[in-house]
Amino acid sequence: MESLEPKKLLLLRILQVLENYSSEQHPLRQKDIMLHLHNEYGLDCERKAVGRNITFLEQAGYDIEHNEQGVYLASRTFEAGELRLLSDAVICSRHICGKHTKDLVNKLTSLGGRDYRAYKPNIVRLDDWQKTESQDLLYNVELLCEAITGAKQVKCKYLHYGADKKLRAKGGAKTINPYRIFIKNGHYYLACSFEPYREETFCRIDRLGEIELLDTRVEDPKGPKIEVGQTANRLPYLFAEEPISVTFEGYESMIDHVVDWFGYDFLVKPVKDGYSFTVKAGERAMLYWVLQFATAIKVTAPQSFVERVKDTLNKMREMY
Repeated sequence: MESLEPKKLLLLRILQVLENYSSEQHPLRQKDIMLHLHNEYGLDCERKAVGRNITFLEQAGYDIEHNEQGVYLASRTFEAGELRLLSDAVICSRHICGKHTKDLVNKLTSLGGRDYRAYKPNIVRLDDWQKTESQDLLYNVELLCEAITGAKQVKCKYLHYGADKKLRAKGGAKTINPYRIFIKNGHYYLACSFEPYREETFCRIDRLGEIELLDTRVEDPKGPKIEVGQTANRLPYLFAEEPISVTFEGYESMIDHVVDWFGYDFLVKPVKDGYSFTVKAGERAMLYWVLQFATAIKVTAPQSFVERVKDTLNKMREMY
């Protein structure tokens, strides 16, 4: 090696070679590592230097295994299954635009090494997914996180689609008190309240535009803050409303759907021809959910909600 700087970089470059090319199925011999160092980084060194630096990496806590075929990095920050899970989550998220999806998947794939990169053609299938055209989501999430951490208000406009399928603002900018960020039904949501009303509600973050961080402090909502983790199961469509107890009957096959939508916080007991379920959910959201499953379930209580379902069905019958 001809200069002092490459010698300082040698330890880092050997680690990068192990991360990128080694695995239990593909261990590297010292001469393999030397070849990668030369071809990719223009670094030339002796075998003793490679062995010495691998020892340094082991002493630093890196899980490097040795066998008759060579050495390999035995554990990584993310296992292959974890990377696939994260990649699929990014790809199927409609609120992440195509460009950011490709960038994120490439970054995740780079963490998996040689064997995981071989699966990339089977992972990235963006054409199968409808993606937002907005490239502002990640910036907006960062800005809202900053606002929540600093307990600051934000000003923004709420966007709606027009007949031309383009997002545009309706009305002027509004001052918002941001509380929490979470994902529901494949979309990023902000639990927040609007000034001066301060009734807690939920906003799609991909529908927020021209977000501006303010110097004014966040105001608490009227009434107790909504516990997102528990409430998300009780508000399947995230209408900000007080949950009520609703009882309905359905076949055994409905148990899977009830768990998917409401979690495990529900009562179930056997009845003739099936089961009776009691869940806590917002009334408007529950109405939409009941209509979604149509003839698969029958609401039995409370009577006021039964009447609302019947009235909705009568209106639908009149429309058709």
